[in-house]
Amino acid sequence: MNPSQDTESATLPPGTWPDHAPGQPTETSHTPRASSSHPNRGRYYPRHPAYRLSRDELREFANLTLDTIDEGSYIPPGSDTPYDLVAKILYTNENTTYSPPDDPDIGQWETVDLGEKKDTKIIIGEYSTLVGARKLHEMVGPDPDVRNETIGVLNFASAKKPGGGFINGSQAQEESIARASTLYPSLISPAAKEFYQLYAEDPDNAFYTHAMVYSPAVVLMRNDKGDWKSPIEMDVLTSAAVNAGDVRKQVEWHEEMRQLRARVQLAEAARREEEIRQREEDEVEKKRLEAEQAESNREEGGKQTSEQETPEASTSENANTASPTCEPEVTSKTATNAKPSDPLSSPEHTPIEPITFASSSSEPPQSPTPLPDGDPFELAELEIDREMYERIARILLLFHRRGARHLVLGSFGTGVFQNRVELVAGIFKDLLYKNDEGMEGKFYGAFDTVLFAILGGSTVRTFQEIFRDAAVVDEEGEGSDIEGMKDAADFPDFATSRTSPQMTDGKESQTEGGPSEPNVKTEENYDQKTESAAEKKIDRRLDEVIAEEEDKVAELIDQQGDPDLPPSLPSSVEDLPAAAPI
Repeated sequence: MNPSQDTESATLPPGTWPDHAPGQPTETSHTPRASSSHPNRGRYYPRHPAYRLSRDELREFANLTLDTIDEGSYIPPGSDTPYDLVAKILYTNENTTYSPPDDPDIGQWETVDLGEKKDTKIIIGEYSTLVGARKLHEMVGPDPDVRNETIGVLNFASAKKPGGGFINGSQAQEESIARASTLYPSLISPAAKEFYQLYAEDPDNAFYTHAMVYSPAVVLMRNDKGDWKSPIEMDVLTSAAVNAGDVRKQVEWHEEMRQLRARVQLAEAARREEEIRQREEDEVEKKRLEAEQAESNREEGGKQTSEQETPEASTSENANTASPTCEPEVTSKTATNAKPSDPLSSPEHTPIEPITFASSSSEPPQSPTPLPDGDPFELAELEIDREMYERIARILLLFHRRGARHLVLGSFGTGVFQNRVELVAGIFKDLLYKNDEGMEGKFYGAFDTVLFAILGGSTVRTFQEIFRDAAVVDEEGEGSDIEGMKDAADFPDFATSRTSPQMTDGKESQTEGGPSEPNVKTEENYDQKTESAAEKKIDRRLDEVIAEEEDKVAELIDQQGDPDLPPSLPSSVEDLPAAAPI
């Protein structure tokens, strides 16, 4: 059964979407679809009947599109003639091109000549990319003054898988395009495979690369709900934004590892100093005991000598009395038996000098791991800004080179990749219009129409504030949130910049009662313990602290891999190349 045929008399199997389902209002109706379990509780429908499909529905949506591509045709609404997809898909695949990250031609975007300048019309609308593509097609097609009708659509791509997770029912901008068009065959073509091979070779590089895939004449045949629509053609440029969220996680992990290693090194240094102190004290105690033993031996020897001399002296006196001419013979015997004097009592003896312990210094042990030159979080943000500026400039140049003069862009990389909306909007304005100093951007007047199709009221307002009078607002926007895109503000668990040393994962480290108590494991505590020689348990405590820190380091290494910083992260502000002003 052709997916576009009328089946009002039959029961629709799950996953089949004709132009409108039996018994459902037509596309012009704004009546929301209520939940079956709660008839009075409908989902959120911002100004039109499009609704967020479940994962199972999205999976069926994708499968039906792929089946239609395999069949090679479909019957558009209001037509009885099948529309041939085979020729279109073959053309797209044969002309799909891959631009490597080191493409010298695209890399020279700052010096390239873009030709005659045009009066570019910049539009900001709150609707999905698919809605924006059809709106732009309606604007360009009937205009007789438009000589180039090529529409270019930016695909906010996954660097890992063609089409992201659209086959499994994932919901994001790229998935919405892949579900509703013939893009997927182009993304799995030989030319496009190199794009995804870059991630396979370097999966830890969250900056990804400047590589791009250009797919011409992709047929858009469905809308966000899965309804079959009349076909329109568009060129799709596939590029992955910097995954700023993962970059910040990596920097935070590396910083935590550095601090843990520093604490381990401090603990080890304190233990070594305590060992030195203990050895010195043991040496002093040993000498003191030897001196006391020698003194005791000397006193004991003196007593024995006195006891021996007393009877001999009495005998000698009696002998002298009886025989005054007899020479005393005990003198030599007494001299022979007398014990030599102890060296400690001699005038030549030098007292033991007091020992200065290595750990008696008032300064705490210094960490062998110095702090990096500059805040690593600020350096990472600077690198994110520079990479995003370069990537967007290359995207615009490739569109221009392939002849696309009407673009559907958006808030590139500000969803799950968590780039700052202000940054992305500022880069687009700086390149497509003028910077804050009034200087024309490189792509000023390079395109006829640029339409920013954006989901999320706060993101739309940010773009409006950045562009101001340079852009017009499409008040007829449909307000669709069906692509599943979110603002960075919708991710409170991740900070977009490192503003305070007390911030962890975007949240202040505090409890309901106020800021949390300081960590007791500080350098001062370590120093206080090493200064007190009377605390005999210090060595055991230091061993416990070191063991705890080493266990933490080992556990993080097991979970995250090698802790060395990736080469893509700068180590200082001087290492950052100069970037164009935003």
